[in-house]
Amino acid sequence: MTIADTVPYASVLESNDYFDATDNHMYCSEWNFTTPGATAQVTTHMSLPLAERLTFVAKDPGIAGNLVSVTCETGTGPGGALTIVVTGTHILIQMATGGSATYQIRTLMLATPAVMALLSDVIKYGNTTYSDHSAVFLYGGADPYVAPKLPCLCEATRKIDGLNLAGKKVLTTQVNQFPRIYTKPDGTEYTQSAVPEDVKQACCEEALAILKYGNTSRYKLKLEGVANFSVGSISETFDGKVSALLSKEAVRIMKKYLGKSYAMRR
Repeated sequence: MTIADTVPYASVLESNDYFDATDNHMYCSEWNFTTPGATAQVTTHMSLPLAERLTFVAKDPGIAGNLVSVTCETGTGPGGALTIVVTGTHILIQMATGGSATYQIRTLMLATPAVMALLSDVIKYGNTTYSDHSAVFLYGGADPYVAPKLPCLCEATRKIDGLNLAGKKVLTTQVNQFPRIYTKPDGTEYTQSAVPEDVKQACCEEALAILKYGNTSRYKLKLEGVANFSVGSISETFDGKVSALLSKEAVRIMKKYLGKSYAMRR
């Protein structure tokens, strides 16, 4: 089935309205892009003063930028010196015993070819001692020109239609599973006249999740049944559960439309 064969529950225009920045949707900045080739980045220690933060900017735009992560540890480098270790797309900053200043970290990172193969810039805002932090992934780099919105909305629609939905289609000839007919406990029927607005919202939420995470190696590992994996000092153990939908918000919205078993089928 191709994009031409799928009519998404929410059009690109409707999804833009749903994620409109003026509506203060929490994900609006990740859906609406102001420039082609958006670049992933992350600013650490947002709860601390500006001078104690660093911003890491990905070199590659698009989904690849979202796969870069950075960890910082104190006093773990050889001889207790400031050291940078790069493993795949993970950057480990091993600060000197007693800590290192933001300008020292930035200078060493910019001088390390393996780091600059992943990052285009490291931005400092002061020269204070930097603090430890666990792995943080760069985000916001999903490029609409690499992963356009329409294919994501179509895929989200196909995934929603693959759920174990209660009721039946209003017309057997309709393309999608919604609108639907439901039989009430008293035997009477309730017929939807159109696709419910919250189903459209679930489509938008799932499309955003596909745009952000659907092509990441982490999700692919989980789909393949991998129980745990490690990258550098990062390790993760999966619970073995893979939802038919990537978006937890979409799952929450669609739950009331599922059959009694609440089983999801692919």
